[in-house]
Amino acid sequence: METQQTPGIIETEVSNTLTEKEKKKLERKAHKKDIKQNKRAARNYEDSAIEAGRKPCTLCGTSCDVLIRCQIDESETWHMTCTKCWNEVSGGVVDGASDKEFYKYGGIWKNHKADVTGKKPKRKEKQPTLNSPP
Repeated sequence: METQQTPGIIETEVSNTLTEKEKKKLERKAHKKDIKQNKRAARNYEDSAIEAGRKPCTLCGTSCDVLIRCQIDESETWHMTCTKCWNEVSGGVVDGASDKEFYKYGGIWKNHKADVTGKKPKRKEKQPTLNSPP
C-alpha cells in the first residue's frame, strides 16, 4: 500500500528539517535572484525605465530624452532646455546669435536608457541605376 503525500506536507517537513544556516542560504539565493531579475529588466530598457530617465525642460516643462544646458539671461543660472526652446533661446546657433548677449552653451544631456544620439543620420548616397552611366 502506497502512501501519497501532498507537496505542502513535504515542504513543511523539509522546512522543519532545515537548519538556520540553510534557511538563511535559501533566503540569500532568493534575494540574489530578485536582484538579477531587476537588473535584467533594466537592461531590456522597458518603457517604464525609459520614462523614468527623462528630465523636464526648465522653460516649457516637457519631459525629453535630449536637453541642452545653457545660460540665457543676466542671472547666469543654468537651464536645461529642450531642442525646441533651445532654438528660440540661442537663435539656433551653438555659440548663440549675435543678438543673444547673455547666452552661453553648456553641453548636452542625453537619456542613455532611451538610446538616443545627438547626431543627425547620414545621408545615403544614390545607388546607380541601370540606365545611368558609370
